Amino acid sequence: MGPLARSRYFRISVTDCCNMTCAFCHNEGQGPVGKGVAAALDVESIAWVAEIAFDEGFRKFKLTGGEPLIRPDICEVVSALRAVGIQDLSIITNGSLLARMASPLRDAGLGRVNVSLHSLDPYRFQSEFGSGPSLVQKIVTGIDAAISVRNVSMILEQMAARV
Repeated sequence: MGPLARSRYFRISVTDCCNMTCAFCHNEGQGPVGKGVAAALDVESIAWVAEIAFDEGFRKFKLTGGEPLIRPDICEVVSALRAVGIQDLSIITNGSLLARMASPLRDAGLGRVNVSLHSLDPYRFQSEFGSGPSLVQKIVTGIDAAISVRNVSMILEQMAARV
């Protein structure tokens, strides 16, 4: 194991874009960030970096962002990382696009999805995360879709005091 692999996970930010305006992606909630995926690394470059990390001994990889599911080629990214030999691969998402992506992500080889859902109260969610109150139901629908493909285990991150 290389000296860099002492860390638990190797995180790869695949985009700086996000469809929400919370503080997680936007440095204290300053608003939308990023102009698109044009400045992001291409699939081959991400796979190249991941292969170096894999060769250094990393075995657990997380795809992050911004919101990784905004990236139109996210399934190709997942497939490319699996082709490197990465077995423990997960993605961290706000879940808003998960309903349509759960099955394609599973088919690409993704084994785990972490959904950050910090409140089930739609109005609190709107005030703290800058998105419409209907987005909570969309996220829950995405979680249901991910569970229904059976191959994706779910980890729901929440702040217990805020639910």
